[in-house]
Order: sequence, then C-alpha cells, then structure tokens
Amino acid sequence: MVVESHDDFPGVEISIAGGVGEMVRALMDKSTATFYTLWESATTDDLDKATLILTDLIYQSLCLHVPLSKPCSRSKKWWTEEHSTMRQAMAKQFRK
Repeated sequence: MVVESHDDFPGVEISIAGGVGEMVRALMDKSTATFYTLWESATTDDLDKATLILTDLIYQSLCLHVPLSKPCSRSKKWWTEEHSTMRQAMAKQFRK
C-alpha cells in the first residue's frame, strides 16, 4: 500500500491499494477544478455546492477503504479485556 499526498489538497493523504486508489484519484481530479471555482466565488450557494462535492469525495473514499462491520446483535464494541478483568474482580469480591 502506498500513501501519497494530492497536490491540490495539501495535508490530505490518499492510501492507494491497486485500482481503488486510481478511482479515488480520478474522482478528486474530476472534482478539483469545480471545487476550487465554487470555493473561490464564496457565495452561499457556491459554498454549499463545494461542501457537497467535498462530502461526496469523503464518502466515496470511506466506501472504498473502510470495511463494513457486521457485529452480532449481542456484541458490545466498547467492551474491552480491561472491562472483563474488572468484572471478574468485582464478582470475586461479591463471592467472599
């Protein structure tokens, strides 16, 4: 996996994994000119449109790079090993 910066978006890094990175890069290249034109005009409507373009790019990138989670209905993502240890210690104290 290669991480690179996009010239038009300083500070934004794109992780590239095969054709996925090319797809994201193509979306960014296609929208960059429109985004900057709207951003520089600074009218309320144009800024709203620029925000929608940026939001769409972020969403597309997330869809491509972040796997969907399919948790069990009884699973608790916030429950850690530390919680288990503390629960066991509490149960031990109650049994005494």
